[in-house]
Amino acid sequence: MAISRFLNLTTIAQNELQTYATYLSVELHQERPNDYFIEFWLHPALNQTRQFIGILECPTPCSYNDFRKLRKRISTEEFHLFCKGIPKNLDDRCTIYASLAGGLVICVVILIAALLAAAWWCCHYRTKYNEIYVEDDDENTPFLR
Repeated sequence: MAISRFLNLTTIAQNELQTYATYLSVELHQERPNDYFIEFWLHPALNQTRQFIGILECPTPCSYNDFRKLRKRISTEEFHLFCKGIPKNLDDRCTIYASLAGGLVICVVILIAALLAAAWWCCHYRTKYNEIYVEDDDENTPFLR
């Protein structure tokens, strides 16, 4: 649909979204050496034959040189801006929220890991301390019995 609108093709695909398994093929043919022409074919359904699609601004057969001059050369970002209306440098809110949520999850995981490490260290320290701690009553008894 975007290509049909962009090139002003004479097809229904310019006005409405096509069904599943519809395709628009672009064919490059060579008539003579260094003389190429372009054809567009629409295949609207699986069990139908394909239909030739004309380009209003280019006579049939549309030479490759004329086809290249139909529209000025644009980048992918400019194509998205032209077709979708999305500015070049606009970051999607979903991307921003996802990155913030991911960063928050990482911080929470690090905090939980630090708390578990501190709790383990305290328990380990207490166990070792209780092993070597000598009570007052045991000070008067000999070590060897």
